[in-house]
Amino acid sequence: LGGKLGYNEVTTTVAASDPDAVLAIVPSPDNEFIRDGTIDDPYKELKKALGKQSIPTQMVKAENLDNSWVHRNTALGLIGGAGGVPWRVADMPGDVDCFIGLDATYDQQKDQFLGASASVVRADGTVFVSKSQSLQSGETFDEDVIIDVVQDVHREFVSRESKSPDHIVIHRDGRLFEDVDTILEPFAEAGIEIDILDVRKSGAPREALYKNSEFRIDEKGRLFMEQGGDYGFLTTTGRPEFDESTGLGTPRTLRIVRRAGDTDMQTLLEQVYWLSESHVGSAQRSTRLPISTYYADRCAEHARDGYLVHGELVHGIPYL
Repeated sequence: LGGKLGYNEVTTTVAASDPDAVLAIVPSPDNEFIRDGTIDDPYKELKKALGKQSIPTQMVKAENLDNSWVHRNTALGLIGGAGGVPWRVADMPGDVDCFIGLDATYDQQKDQFLGASASVVRADGTVFVSKSQSLQSGETFDEDVIIDVVQDVHREFVSRESKSPDHIVIHRDGRLFEDVDTILEPFAEAGIEIDILDVRKSGAPREALYKNSEFRIDEKGRLFMEQGGDYGFLTTTGRPEFDESTGLGTPRTLRIVRRAGDTDMQTLLEQVYWLSESHVGSAQRSTRLPISTYYADRCAEHARDGYLVHGELVHGIPYL
């Protein structure tokens, strides 16, 4: 423990051994020696230096070493960061080849949005690649940037599978402001079927079970659809993990809106649900968002903090 330059020497030595991942035990950021300036906080320095060398890291605070929940979470994070897959979806609804999640992350300190951040997920929930672009002026992507991401996915898919994907589903975190026709146009002649969805966290109703003249928390996985329409609601948290004793209340639903494509809404909603169950740490708890958009958000945050290199394809999940 010491200064930033000393940490650089440590990371250089570590990188020379070509590790799959790094587990670092670090002091809490409110440690008295960090607060009084005696030492620099090693968390950010190690994370940034190793991230720029594409070495995934997991940080554990020293005071959490005896926490069994932290042990399990850290082990799963190491597996995912190093490119491992702890579990897969056995039978994803529909005939989709892969999902692309798009997110724009806001940096409150700089009053800017981090533009095209994408995570790509195979049909079985395996994270394929991620990518983050540079800062943009608003909470929209340039259509050309989205096209570039899809082309990257296509190239990587062909490289690994020796064939072109037939069906791609794009999940846009929040509301899609970009022009759908412009995004679809370059892929029309290739015969690639593309569905585009909004995955909205806000503006959707809460959900509860009304039984015996009282409201109760319902089972997770409940979905509602507009009959013959282009939107629906989905709960990804609830019983059996949460009940009245947890104080969770009525679960917040996701609003899923179809912006392009012909796949039926029930299939699209079921896909979102299974991706919400596909998190590396989902054995610990359910996460509300599908990994397509949640991992894109995490990728954007890490890129914003300097832990990832903009524009490079990231393999594995080093941003967990």
